Amino acid sequence: MSCEQETALALHAAGRRSTTPRIKVASALQHAGGHLTAEEIHALIQETDHQAAIALSTVYRTLETLKEIRLVAEADGGPRATYEWVDREHPHSHLMCRACGREAMLPPQFVAEFASRIEATAGFEVHLDHFVVPGLCADCRATEGRA
Repeated sequence: MSCEQETALALHAAGRRSTTPRIKVASALQHAGGHLTAEEIHALIQETDHQAAIALSTVYRTLETLKEIRLVAEADGGPRATYEWVDREHPHSHLMCRACGREAMLPPQFVAEFASRIEATAGFEVHLDHFVVPGLCADCRATEGRA
């Protein structure tokens, strides 16, 4: 099954329509890998499909819809939000430096323990398919004299 078909099924399962912009935004994120801004996603769609007349505002609205149904995660790791496709079979979490954008992976067992503690103490079901912890890396802290 193609990624477009899987996305369409996920949209329908969540009670959402499978529209061309939704499929194009999802496909761009799935194939790009990593974090992209809405502007980068829009440019990628325009580069790969010159016939696609999708406005940047549509990309933003589409990202909100895909976030609501947990297909896309948003990371606020700097001056602009970035988005990444959520791979539920291989969830990952990381630290993201707000100054330089550097990322470091968090061990899955650390995130699982964190989620378990929240659920045990607060009775809250957390969704950590993609978990980003923003902050400053050691190099940027040293540059700012905060190390």
